[in-house]
Amino acid sequence: MVQINEGIAGFSFFRAGARRVCLVGDFNDWRPDQLVMTADADGYWRACLMLSPGIHAFRYFADGQWCTDHGAFGIRPGPHGHNSVLRVG
Repeated sequence: MVQINEGIAGFSFFRAGARRVCLVGDFNDWRPDQLVMTADADGYWRACLMLSPGIHAFRYFADGQWCTDHGAFGIRPGPHGHNSVLRVG
């Protein structure tokens, strides 16, 4: 799930038991090791990121597996499956 507030995108991804979850998208050149999310005790992984206005594609990379956020603003086909989409501003 993604929530946008004044250009700041708050990402929440449920993956109880995961060891490592990263946020990956066009905003970081799709590098799966750059933006490590923080785990909460309730099984959610979270990250906040300031993004430029426009449409951005992203996915989560959880323990080596690509995951699509179906609770985002939409999805679209990408080279490795369906990417989640969000709109800022």
